[in-house]
Amino acid sequence: MKSVAVIGMHRSGTSVITSLVAGLGVHFGDQLLLPSWTNPFGYYEDHALMRLGDRVLTAAGGNWLVPPPREALAEAFAKYADDYRGVIDRLSQPGTDFGIKEPRFTLFFEHLVPLLPDAHLIFCRRDVDGVIRSLVNRGHDPAASRACADRYQADADRLADELAATYPTLVIEFKEMTSDPTGTVRDIARLIGVEATEAEYARVAKNVRTKKEIKQRAGVLWALEPGLKVTRWWMKRGFR
Repeated sequence: MKSVAVIGMHRSGTSVITSLVAGLGVHFGDQLLLPSWTNPFGYYEDHALMRLGDRVLTAAGGNWLVPPPREALAEAFAKYADDYRGVIDRLSQPGTDFGIKEPRFTLFFEHLVPLLPDAHLIFCRRDVDGVIRSLVNRGHDPAASRACADRYQADADRLADELAATYPTLVIEFKEMTSDPTGTVRDIARLIGVEATEAEYARVAKNVRTKKEIKQRAGVLWALEPGLKVTRWWMKRGFR
């Protein structure tokens, strides 16, 4: 059994890349966040991982948009290491590869990766201006968005360099993924040791949606948002 971690800044393509990994047979759990109008085809993100990420960042004196100092994150993570072990144990299924994706853990991934069995790492990169535009379009302050994006990208680049010597690692550029989704699927399959036909690669690559598809689905979810908020609230209570 191997584990696959998808690492990168919010709005850098982590969700769609995780959908490609999942399409190749990697299990990301049964307690995932619901899609929303801001991410209409799904987050592929475990509820408990998101909550733990928030708790670590809060304990270190920050949050996802205002990252805390690196020095505070080691101590903060140590408080929740056993909780992370519990989530990893839940996701681990005999004979099945599993994955984790949650952008917050980019900020403290060096403390998390030793807990993962046979870890394979995928780093998502997008030009910082593209990330900032996406955050601002969702109502976030431009200056805060830039500072946040710069910090996440710097941490992700540092981790990719430091961990590549120890763990199988793949860096995926957002533009390359959108221009050649089938090639991206092949690269992921090669990393995680999955053999498939070209037809299967092409099928999985369809998870990279067009702007028109994203806009249409987002419009539907925007209309459903009041009901989805209630559903998310009940799901969070159930997954505590």
